[in-house]
Amino acid sequence: MLAGAALGLLVCPAAWADVLPARRGAKSGDPGRVAERLAQVGVPKAEAAAQAGSMTPGDLEYFSRGESRVQVVAGLWLEEAIGAAAVFLVIGGIYAIIQSDINDRD
Repeated sequence: MLAGAALGLLVCPAAWADVLPARRGAKSGDPGRVAERLAQVGVPKAEAAAQAGSMTPGDLEYFSRGESRVQVVAGLWLEEAIGAAAVFLVIGGIYAIIQSDINDRD
């Protein structure tokens, strides 16, 4: 179960978040501009165009005001993977010590 959760974290698709910039850009509801930004951060062009095409006019206006509003926010960093491995090793070591102690008592 834990291995499945760890594998799920490694292969999960990236999540996206909006970020409020310090200053506002010009108002524009251009789906092409939003699709272009999605393509820049790694979304395939066809999928980016489909996502931009399905947005409401308010969403298009919001995301097209500033290119920095669409950013990748998910993924497993190397430090997180190393930390998770260390936690699993510590828990596994504690479990092995407890089991060894239980077996020695018998």
